[in-house]
Amino acid sequence: MEQLVYASSLGVYAPGATEPVSESWPDSGQRSSVYSRQKVVIERMLDHFEHENPGVAVARIRPTLVVQRDAATEIRTLFLGPLVPRPALALLRNGALPVLPLPAGLELQFVHADDVGDAVVRIMDRRAVGSFNLAADALDVDELAALLGARAVPVPPGSVRAAVVALHAAHAVPVSPGWYDVAMNTPVMDTSRARDELGWVPRWSSTRGALELLDGLAGGAVGPTAAMGA
Repeated sequence: MEQLVYASSLGVYAPGATEPVSESWPDSGQRSSVYSRQKVVIERMLDHFEHENPGVAVARIRPTLVVQRDAATEIRTLFLGPLVPRPALALLRNGALPVLPLPAGLELQFVHADDVGDAVVRIMDRRAVGSFNLAADALDVDELAALLGARAVPVPPGSVRAAVVALHAAHAVPVSPGWYDVAMNTPVMDTSRARDELGWVPRWSSTRGALELLDGLAGGAVGPTAAMGA
């Protein structure tokens, strides 16, 4: 039997959840994000493909932000740009900032690339079908600041979004308001299905993965491919 494993994203999920969501949560995405809309369109194409090709085992992974040291340059290019210099990132890595302003209510999950690869292998070995959330533990603003040795200072999310809008319009940062909306509004993901059906358990915690990425950002790590070294 033929197989297709598509790398979708947490970005397909609609906002509004108050608890971690399973794969059955509405996958209508977020209209303000081009990335989210693109992922939703492709998932609808997959729905059609599955209907027309019942002999193909189609699976979709929906990972949160995938981290690894070698992705540092790619992630810096996509989200930070030149406004955040490497010395500032080194200060974060070394725990030299006593306070860290963060949008109130922010809650993030990360997943390491090694754990994503492990999930894909398990899907292929089992010829599993359907969608699978992939994420490690969720970190709130206090936990995000603590992993950097800082104290969180919650900032109104609307104020942060206004700053992102202005900075993006001025070409000071590459991160768009749509990406900010995905970070703030996407639900925390429940990974029970991957655990139960694939036997998948992330070996990397969100804290450990984030710290590896931060070390790569501070050190200017460049991945082995052209895409990761952009």
